[in-house]
Amino acid sequence: MAREISHKNLPYGYALEFYDEDQGEAKELVRRLQRWTSRENSDHLRVVVVVCIGGSRPMLMFLPAAWEERIRLRFRAELERIEGLTCARSGAGTPRTAGTGGRRGNRVTKEDFLSSCSNEARALIEAVEQRFGGQVRLVFGGKTMTVNREPRDSKLLKIEKASDSVCELDPAVSDELAALLHLSVRPTSYRIDGTRAFREAVTTAVGRAFDK
Repeated sequence: MAREISHKNLPYGYALEFYDEDQGEAKELVRRLQRWTSRENSDHLRVVVVVCIGGSRPMLMFLPAAWEERIRLRFRAELERIEGLTCARSGAGTPRTAGTGGRRGNRVTKEDFLSSCSNEARALIEAVEQRFGGQVRLVFGGKTMTVNREPRDSKLLKIEKASDSVCELDPAVSDELAALLHLSVRPTSYRIDGTRAFREAVTTAVGRAFDK
């Protein structure tokens, strides 16, 4: 988003970003935009950030800071009314999802994700899919994908494209993977090294988690 709106040949720019999988991605984007809008070349840039989490109050942010001051001074009552609302929950308190049955759906196709991630990540995803088939459900987003256990739809692990890593593992998967890799300390994330040994360790750890 920051890259697109900084294009000098565009007098106006619009970008929409939806984060269903990881609120950390949205927070990182906001931090990047705050750094970018603090520069001198952003005098004519205007960014509105809206964060709405079910059951919580919405958050509005206007960048750069000088523009936010003017907006809040002019529309103080309107903004206070909006920020005093409560964001609606989707279904029975579950995150906003695509499809039916309250299940989170893909934001990009499997093919698009695999074509844009590293060869190592693609090989790992294909190994998990081939090993477990209908036992897991793969959910693909713009920057991350998750492996979810069926039928409970609980997340087993996440793969991030930017860091080319496996993270946010289910505790059972994390314990098994650390043991298989002979690690005394359980890491919060694992760099995908592309070796067959690592792929087999991940799939074995996921398989053992099914027995617990």
